[in-house]
Amino acid sequence: MFLTVDPTFNKTEVSVILPASKSQSNRALIIKALSSTDLEIENLSAAEDTLLLKMALEALSPVININHSGTALRFLCAFLCLQKGVFVLTGSSRIKKRPIKELVFILRQLGAQIEFTENDNFAPLKITGNPHFEGGKVELDSTISSQFTSALMMIAPCLKNGLELQLTGDAVSSSFVNLTKEMMEYQGIQVIQENHSILIANQKYNNRKIKIESDFASASYWYSILLVSSHVDKIYVNNLCKKSTQPDKKVIEIFSLLGIESNFQEKNLTISKNRKFILPVRIELDLQDAPDLAQTIMCVCSVLNIELFLTGLSTLPNKETNRLLAMKLELKKFGIKVTINSESSIHQSGLFQQNRDVIIETYDDHRMAMAFSCFMFANQGVNIKDPAVVNKSYPGFWEEISKISNLVYTN
Repeated sequence: MFLTVDPTFNKTEVSVILPASKSQSNRALIIKALSSTDLEIENLSAAEDTLLLKMALEALSPVININHSGTALRFLCAFLCLQKGVFVLTGSSRIKKRPIKELVFILRQLGAQIEFTENDNFAPLKITGNPHFEGGKVELDSTISSQFTSALMMIAPCLKNGLELQLTGDAVSSSFVNLTKEMMEYQGIQVIQENHSILIANQKYNNRKIKIESDFASASYWYSILLVSSHVDKIYVNNLCKKSTQPDKKVIEIFSLLGIESNFQEKNLTISKNRKFILPVRIELDLQDAPDLAQTIMCVCSVLNIELFLTGLSTLPNKETNRLLAMKLELKKFGIKVTINSESSIHQSGLFQQNRDVIIETYDDHRMAMAFSCFMFANQGVNIKDPAVVNKSYPGFWEEISKISNLVYTN
């Protein structure tokens, strides 16, 4: 299936609905399951990742298939160690290549029984749970995935001896660890964080209703569409909090460098374009705390012929696909050169070339499809392959796009 758009609508303003934050939703589900209460979650994400995690937590089946969800893999790996029973945690071929060994080794040090059933150091995992898991003091390399840290933090209050976590290396996506800490503290858990140490004693989660905000990462696609569209000048988005601690809120700061103004009124955000703004010729950004914005920024800078330097990208090769390589391959179709300097930085340059009837490969990666959506408003005839891949995080994305363009599906 392929999707292209006919962006001939003349609407200058549009209101769009964002999905609920996947990051907040997934943490809320784990916290609810660990609290053993009927904790209420308002505005839970309808993303595929979140629904898979919710079903897994409700069923606790002997075999749990989490498809492509890396978050579910890490969070369930830790959670299942505390559950009575034997579980096999598996997923797609891509999941069987994503990092998990460091988390498994830490959990083993704490007393967990986890086996690799196919290939050493990767899923599937056979987990023999123990409700009396004791916990203790461990050291974790924080340069690989912040989800390892978050997974351990959330189970820590349920461990007999709590958890003292010593983090080594330069932490990646540390803002997501801060999000975990904030959500745990909201439920009454005391988290002591000093320098590279996190200490969480044995405690009980409260039963406070959790209200999930809309997702700032999903808002980034509307920022990019607004910027490249020839006719849309203003977009209204819902349920975004000015004081949000979502790491991807950084999108506001980044797009201000490109002339997009963001104005909050209560929990609604209006983004507007300053057509007189003089665009920069080059931008340098560190995305260590918001790597999910990388693809969007690479795409929009390509269309605008802005030279780009990005650092802090070390987690991207191990996402749904190798995102750095995927971006290099797809942007090359439009004359854009991407140099991958290391696993954590890129340099992007070149003049954007129109390319009619080109197909954008999405590599089973929802963010590839949505990041390249702005190309559909800058280059007539761009076709997105496998558009349904957006269901992983933003199921209603194309329906919202139809408010400003005609959708054309082909086989």
